[in-house]
Amino acid sequence: MALMFGGINFYTDLIGPKLDFDQQHSPHFRFALLSVPRCGSNLLGSMLIATQQAGCPLEYLNREFLNAYLKTKGLKQIDLGYYLNDLESRRTSANGRFGVKVHWHQFADIYNGGKGGIKREGVAYLRGMDRVIRLYRRDKVAQAVSLYVASVTNRWVEVADGKVDESPYKELPFDPIAISNYLQQIITEERNWLSFLQLNKIKYDSMSYEELAEEYQEASIKILSWLGVSDIKEPPQPMIKKQENPHKQRLRDEYLAYVGA
Repeated sequence: MALMFGGINFYTDLIGPKLDFDQQHSPHFRFALLSVPRCGSNLLGSMLIATQQAGCPLEYLNREFLNAYLKTKGLKQIDLGYYLNDLESRRTSANGRFGVKVHWHQFADIYNGGKGGIKREGVAYLRGMDRVIRLYRRDKVAQAVSLYVASVTNRWVEVADGKVDESPYKELPFDPIAISNYLQQIITEERNWLSFLQLNKIKYDSMSYEELAEEYQEASIKILSWLGVSDIKEPPQPMIKKQENPHKQRLRDEYLAYVGA
């Protein structure tokens, strides 16, 4: 099983057999990574996948994943229970770990109960998890800038050993309105996760992007221990890397100057 980011029919391959484990296993430990855009969830997910001991946590509640599943199966309508059970049978590691990664807007879309509420099925789904981990980013201006850059360039991940073409970044215009809108989106989604977890008394652990990026080894071991995987002393290097470049820093500095921070 190898996670790839280039040269593929992206969602079809992510939901297809390429990422399945060689043998099917029944999960006895389920976990959820609750995220908002640009908080390091891809970085963490790729590390967990590379261990081969923490399932294959991807955005299975993403509409793009569901549409790709319908296409590959030749179906017109999704049966969410069947879909999730099918994924569990294929994406559970030999030690019984199955994980899912989900942004708030994806969760609220799939389990929309009307008037901003979440259906009981959504509450039950997360309550049924053995571990819930909330991912967040302390520097939300940098997070909003990162979301702006990824949205404009359509470059969401960089392969760890790949060369980075800087040309799309050099021509990025400074757009304070767009960055402000993304900042509002990030803050709103994060508050919605926190309110939902507190309202429904769902226990969770938290990990910041900064801790994961700056203390990768220690943070990875901590998360693996939360998942009951304690025999990995040297976590594998992630298959993707931080998308750091001076143009993001330039946009962040311009934004802070613009708002007078």
